[in-house]
Amino acid sequence: PQALFRSDDGVRYAYRDAGSGTWHIEPVGDVPSGAGGLSLLVDGSGLPHVSFGDDQHRLIYAYRDAAQAWHAEVADTAYHINATTSLVLDAAGQPHIVYSAESDQQIAYAYRDAASVWHPSRLLDEKGAYYISLALGTGGRPHLGYYDNDGSFTGYVKHACEDETGWHAEI
Repeated sequence: PQALFRSDDGVRYAYRDAGSGTWHIEPVGDVPSGAGGLSLLVDGSGLPHVSFGDDQHRLIYAYRDAAQAWHAEVADTAYHINATTSLVLDAAGQPHIVYSAESDQQIAYAYRDAASVWHPSRLLDEKGAYYISLALGTGGRPHLGYYDNDGSFTGYVKHACEDETGWHAEI
């Protein structure tokens, strides 16, 4: 078992040692407190990867390497990151993150390429997108599932995907 949580002094990663059953809690690098939208992924080697928005309104991606050292990268600074991030790794082990941005919960997306360059962008001009989940489909194309509260008392579960002509969402 593994967990990710926010404490008064930053983001913490907790895991249980398989041999002893003892829980260990450690800071996720040197990140400020006030993080939100925590997402945890464990790769095929058992190493944790996390994404979240920090109190400086940046999208952060962090991972622990085989030597047990944490590394944190800023993936986006252009938007105020709100309560949701969802993280996946592609076939090459590169991170892809979808997140709610700005005060009206617009959907944004960032991925890191093989040269370790981040590519953030706004995907959909949806208003009120919550509970966003990301998966990569055929050819590594991102697919999103999310709840869209359009400002009324009703909301919709939507699916969005990207093709050659851009992003498309449907109820």
